[in-house]
Amino acid sequence: MQNNAKLSIAHYYLGLCLKYANKKELALASFDTNSSSFGTTLISKLWDRTPILMITGLDDPASVDRAFEAGASDFVTKPIHWAVLRQRVRRLLQQAQLYKQLEAANQALQQLANVDGLTGVANRRRFDQYLKSQWLSLSQEGASLSLILCDIDYFKLFNDKYGHPAGDSCLQKVAGVLNRSAEKSQDLVARYGGEEFAIVMPRTHASGAVYVAAAMQAGVREQEIIHSESLISQYVTLSLGVATVIPTFDSQPSTLIHTADKALYQAKAEGRNRIILKQVSL
Repeated sequence: MQNNAKLSIAHYYLGLCLKYANKKELALASFDTNSSSFGTTLISKLWDRTPILMITGLDDPASVDRAFEAGASDFVTKPIHWAVLRQRVRRLLQQAQLYKQLEAANQALQQLANVDGLTGVANRRRFDQYLKSQWLSLSQEGASLSLILCDIDYFKLFNDKYGHPAGDSCLQKVAGVLNRSAEKSQDLVARYGGEEFAIVMPRTHASGAVYVAAAMQAGVREQEIIHSESLISQYVTLSLGVATVIPTFDSQPSTLIHTADKALYQAKAEGRNRIILKQVSL
C-alpha cells in the first residue's frame, strides 16, 4: 500500500513537471532525485528541447548510463560541489542559447530556400514540394485538389514601356493580391516563373477554385496599375486557368499542372483577362 502511494505521488509530480514544461520555453531543466525511474522518465520527455542537468545520489555506472541514454546533458552527484554546479549550469545555458541561435538560423535558411525573393510568395521549388505532398495526402482522403495558373497579360510590353523596376513593383502588387485572395491557410501561392503564378488549393472543388480565381482577377483590376501598352485594358489584368482533380496513387501531379496550363493557354487564346476551367482526365 505504501509503495503504491509513493508511486502515485511520483506520477502526480511527473505530470506536473511535464505540464509546466509544455507551457514554458525552458532554457535548462535540473532536478534532484534519488529515483532513477522518475528521473529518466522525465528526461526522456524533455530531452529533445531542453538541456537536462540531473542532480542525483545515484552514482553507480548503471544509473549514469540510463540517465545519458534517456537524454540527460550532464549530471552532478551529491554531496553537491557548488562551484562545479555553477560551471555546469553556465555551460548548459550557453549550449541552450547556441542551439536556439542555430535553430533560428536554420529556419531563416529554410525560409530563403522556399520563398521567392522578389514577391515574398513561395518559389517554384516550394510549389513542387507542396503539390507533391498534397497529392499523396489527398489520394488517401479521396478529396479534391485544385490548381490555378495565372499570367499577367502583356507583361513583356509592360516591362518594355515602364522598365524593370516598375515591372518588379507590378509583380509584388499582384502577388499581394493573390495572397490576400487565397482564403484557406492551406492554400499556397507561388511564383511559377516570370510573370506566372500558381495557387495550390487542397480540399477545394472546382466552383470554389473559380470563385477564388475571380476574386484574384477583380483584386488585380482594383489595383488600377496603369498599362497603356495592353491591347485589352488600360490597367494590368490577369488570365487564369483552373483545373480540379481527385488525386489517386497511380496518377501524377503533372496531369493537374498540364490541365491548368491548357486552361490558361485557352484563356489567353480567347482574348485574355478571363478565367477558363478544365476538369482533369486521369
